[in-house]
Amino acid sequence: MQRGLSNIYLIKCCKCSIVKKVYTNQVFDYQRGLFTINAKAAAGSLDAGIGESQLNSLLTSMNIETVSSALLKRYERKIGKCIEEVAIESCSQSLEEEKTLAQSANYIVLDTHRSLLGHGVLMGHYSKKIFSYATRSKNCRKCRLGHDKSDHDCRMNYDGSAKSMEADMAVKLYIKNPLFAQHDVFGARIIMDNDWSTIATLP
Repeated sequence: MQRGLSNIYLIKCCKCSIVKKVYTNQVFDYQRGLFTINAKAAAGSLDAGIGESQLNSLLTSMNIETVSSALLKRYERKIGKCIEEVAIESCSQSLEEEKTLAQSANYIVLDTHRSLLGHGVLMGHYSKKIFSYATRSKNCRKCRLGHDKSDHDCRMNYDGSAKSMEADMAVKLYIKNPLFAQHDVFGARIIMDNDWSTIATLP
């Protein structure tokens, strides 16, 4: 039985006829049948910024069984929260490093991208590391299909225009950032593109 990149073989004893399951890869959740190799494939896809099609193209070239989009998405949801926890801790460490390097002068680089899904990050001028990020999403496939927000990890959190999305993330990252209060820091200067709608929202 194929389970993504792993398999389960049913081996029958020729003497006692007892059937045993043999797993070709480590299982980290027997109740849900989750395999380590599939979780690593999902994590690697997220890290490389590729999806099911690109991953399956790579697997096909190596004569390895492909994975379905549903399986990949299931593992992404499973490991996604762990990745977010690590990201938050990493941002906290980067902010503390930037605080040490900056001393009196504090420059912050703001970079954003907007569409149906917007991404925004704050980077330290001295450490060159990201220490805060925000996302804005105007779309959720499950919500479109009629699912209630309580039965899935819905990431739709914005209903404004794409133009105002960048400004909204800038406020969240630069003005209402909880990490700034935790580490007792503030941004003295910000480096960004010439977006006047965003500039107007910042002090």
